[in-house]
Amino acid sequence: MVTRASKPATLDSTAPDWAKRFAASLEEGYVQASPTRPQLLARFTSSDLPNAADWPYCIIALTDTNTVAMSTGTQWVRADGSAL
Repeated sequence: MVTRASKPATLDSTAPDWAKRFAASLEEGYVQASPTRPQLLARFTSSDLPNAADWPYCIIALTDTNTVAMSTGTQWVRADGSAL
């Protein structure tokens, strides 16, 4: 079971901006790595897919076919493994 702190760690208000941005990115990465709720997928149509090479191992929702697809780094494939 994953236990999360009730409140994220905060930096001193005098911390440099880069440190504040870095701390915020760590928190966001942690939330994505251990979600506590369903995650909303980016939505596309089959004819408007982003370049699979730009999004390896990412998942999207296909609104025109009501399916989920994953990028292999070279192509988008449906959740059942069939190519788009």
